[in-house]
Amino acid sequence: MKNSLRLSIIILFCFLISESAFSSSLMIEGAFARASSGHGKNSAAYLSIHNHSPNDDHLIDAKTNVAAMTSIHNHVNDKGIMKMRAVKQIAIPANGSIKLQPGGFHIMLMGLKKPLLEGDKFNLTLIFKKAGAVLCPVLVKKVHAMGHGKKMKHTH
Repeated sequence: MKNSLRLSIIILFCFLISESAFSSSLMIEGAFARASSGHGKNSAAYLSIHNHSPNDDHLIDAKTNVAAMTSIHNHVNDKGIMKMRAVKQIAIPANGSIKLQPGGFHIMLMGLKKPLLEGDKFNLTLIFKKAGAVLCPVLVKKVHAMGHGKKMKHTH
């Protein structure tokens, strides 16, 4: 009994100090959005999803009150030109994980109701085929943020 109480306290403490979200089978962490630039009405959100279930799941939608519309997107190489395309869902493999990151899968935030400023926080509800709705806190980082200290090289 003491060990289970101690474990519950540790889990609660970790939840309170982190910017993670949990469901019974999924853990979402590292969620951030890029600050909007100038009068820009769009931004994007990025995060990692860990599936601790023996079954695949799928991210099928996202909702937030900071934008008029959200859409799941991916960057694809179309004959040497990188283009953004909406996708219906993102597969989250059983006992696996996936990263939504710049240059890959991401959640578009379109029609921002007000500018996203570095340091702001907002909630994003992720909708999964099996796990249902998971509320996720999102931290707004600088306009060109790449995530967990990673830098991406661009060439023109």
